Amino acid sequence: MVAAANRLEGALEEGYGLVITTGGVGAEDKDFSVEAILRLDPEAHTPWILKFKPDYQRHHKEGVRIAVGQVGMTIMVALPGPHQEARLGCDRLLAGLEQGLAGGPLAEYIASALRERWRSVMKEGGHEHGLSSHCC
Repeated sequence: MVAAANRLEGALEEGYGLVITTGGVGAEDKDFSVEAILRLDPEAHTPWILKFKPDYQRHHKEGVRIAVGQVGMTIMVALPGPHQEARLGCDRLLAGLEQGLAGGPLAEYIASALRERWRSVMKEGGHEHGLSSHCC
């Protein structure tokens, strides 16, 4: 997690206004994107996309969540890594920014679209991206 936070901090120091990460928002013990943003912005908004009971084999956390934080003028966003979810998250991020959303409302605007995507995948019997029926 420290390495991820350091990379984000480097982007802040370089003056980027928007930093987007993809991947690392899941429940595995290697996923630290949300925690890295929380390290830099303890008040970042981190809505759940889906929740489940950790099995401590593959899943060490309670589920999947995204993050929207801000340090100074820089907005930091952590999105899922699979292509369709990353693209959907970016589309919603851009649309939300155009609408003037920020912080919690922006995070929820993005999260609601991702939740709906995962609900539809599960309804289709989807084990897409390693999801199983206990996840939602």
